[in-house]
Amino acid sequence: MNMQSSEECLREAEESERLAGLARSVATRQIMTVMAFKWRSLAKMAAERQSHRHPNIQPGVCIGKAN
Repeated sequence: MNMQSSEECLREAEESERLAGLARSVATRQIMTVMAFKWRSLAKMAAERQSHRHPNIQPGVCIGKAN
C-alpha cells in the first residue's frame, strides 16, 4: 500500500476542487467535490499517522537482526 503524506493528499484535494470548478456537468462537479473531501480526510489521517511515529525511528528502518 502506498502511504501518502498529508501534503500530497492536500495537493490532490486542491486539484480535485480545481477540476470541480471546471466541470461542465453537475454530476462531474459533485464527484470531484466528494473526491476533494475524501482527499482531505486522508490528509487528516496521514497527519495523525505521522504525529504518532516514534521520533527516533525513521520509516523503513528495520530493528533487530535480518533473517
